[in-house]
Amino acid sequence: MSCAPNGFDLDRPSAAEYLGLISIKTLDDWAYKRINLPYTVLGGKAWYRKSDLDALIHRRTVKVAA
Repeated sequence: MSCAPNGFDLDRPSAAEYLGLISIKTLDDWAYKRINLPYTVLGGKAWYRKSDLDALIHRRTVKVAA
């Protein structure tokens, strides 16, 4: 495994697993469509911050009225 850039925790396969995605292609598509999920590329690999993944989960949480 490559060394992650400072502040970035997960490569694309690990980020997909963390988010519970079936395929890393979803993250590829989101990057192409510029979905609001920051990442950086180093050594030909995309890297994500865990905090950004948590923020994405929070933004996409559906709030149900009681």
